[in-house]
Amino acid sequence: DGLHALVLPNQKSEHININSLGLRGDEISQKGDSYRIIVIGGSAVFGAKTTSDLTAIPNQLELLLKSDLGDEVEVINSGIGGADSYHEVKLIEEKLLNLNPDMIIVYDGWNDLMNPLKKTQNETYDLDTQIFLKKIESYIYLPRAIEQINHKIYSTIYLQTNGVSYTTYSEDKEEDFIKKAEIWSDRWNNECKKLSNENIDIYIFLQPILGTSNK
Repeated sequence: DGLHALVLPNQKSEHININSLGLRGDEISQKGDSYRIIVIGGSAVFGAKTTSDLTAIPNQLELLLKSDLGDEVEVINSGIGGADSYHEVKLIEEKLLNLNPDMIIVYDGWNDLMNPLKKTQNETYDLDTQIFLKKIESYIYLPRAIEQINHKIYSTIYLQTNGVSYTTYSEDKEEDFIKKAEIWSDRWNNECKKLSNENIDIYIFLQPILGTSNK
């Protein structure tokens, strides 16, 4: 469907439910009179390792808002593990705008710094590889030690698929981090202008990030 990072749709497990749109949670009904908020980001928004859909950040936000506003507000979880701003903007434009949101909340930054610099704006994930890996992640709950091995395999396959030589994050140069930050800023500035024309409010929250540069 043209997306560049995804979760395989229509999955049910003890801890995670993925609806037909590939988003975490129940099926999304046609928008009514309620104020619709969509939260977008990586694994932190998706709720990696949370014990249920309700304990993910977007769902906790919905519970807080509904305690004051009742059913006049709804919050949709559109987090995708590993996605950075490139994939998130694609997700907004190709899928989330069809849900007629009133507000979009972005919580990201980490994956933009950790993912390799893309050679071109049109570089994409290999979808067959991405679907294969997401299927493994969705059906297997990995203990921490095995998860580290899984992450290593995931990263190696991604880099080989895109013809990128493996470089450890610690070897990223200062100018690489600066360039990534500039790309992140430019990308969201452009998207904010587009959403403003659609009368959609957007709020961007930068994840607290340690371990980059001399910080």
